[in-house]
Amino acid sequence: MLNPNWPKDQAMNEESWSDLEFCKANEQWYFLAKTIAEKEALEYGKTSSLKIVTICPSIIIGPLLQPTMNSSSLYLLKQ
Repeated sequence: MLNPNWPKDQAMNEESWSDLEFCKANEQWYFLAKTIAEKEALEYGKTSSLKIVTICPSIIIGPLLQPTMNSSSLYLLKQ
């Protein structure tokens, strides 16, 4: 989740989302697209018989599958 306004002492849960305006303003397109896609999938699940489950691991450690650093790993390195 990419939300600089989220209180540091508050645990994240299913109500926690990336700040879409922050993502746009900072050109964080991966986080923006991922958040929009997840919200749309969950909304679709509410209106259909399809049960939607999302899993958001806090971090995945291991070798990269692609030749360049992905945006989420790059974001962590910059922090």
